Amino acid sequence: MDPSTEPGTLPTHTTVGEPEPSPPGSALCQTESGGTVLLQLLEFKTSLLEVVEELHIRRDAETRFEDQISTLVLEKQELEWEKVKYQVSAELKDKEINNLKEGLKALQLLKYNLEKKSSELEQKLALQSRSKDSHLNQLREVEKRFGVLSRQCAAVKQAHEKLEQNEFTVKRSSGACTDKDVAMKRSPGSAAIV
Repeated sequence: MDPSTEPGTLPTHTTVGEPEPSPPGSALCQTESGGTVLLQLLEFKTSLLEVVEELHIRRDAETRFEDQISTLVLEKQELEWEKVKYQVSAELKDKEINNLKEGLKALQLLKYNLEKKSSELEQKLALQSRSKDSHLNQLREVEKRFGVLSRQCAAVKQAHEKLEQNEFTVKRSSGACTDKDVAMKRSPGSAAIV
């Protein structure tokens, strides 16, 4: 509050404590004007105290506001730090997720290749198994034929041995007959004896 703007306040050129020059001869005027001055002085003091109190209130408010501003600035800095920290953390997590995705893709590709190779090996194994079965069947067939041929060979051998034996017997019989024929030819009468 500005004391010079209020009604009933002292003019700015008046000094406090000095009485105004009063016209001579009027004592009543002096007492009235002295009372008015005191009243004005009291109003001025009141206004001054109000202004001082307002200044104290403003200073307290400014101090509180400065403290609040400092606190808010600190909080803002902390929040910005947290934000940066979370952004870095989010970027790291994104990179980790991307790495995991790439790893997953690599594992899926490896799984696909292994399944493909496994399928090829199963087909190869099935083919080898069929081939083995075919070879075993052929081997059994060969064994059967070998058995038949062995029996036939044994029969032929027996027949051959029998034939040789028969031949030998025939030759021997033939030789005995020939000897007899020779002997008969030599002695015609001895043939009748035999």
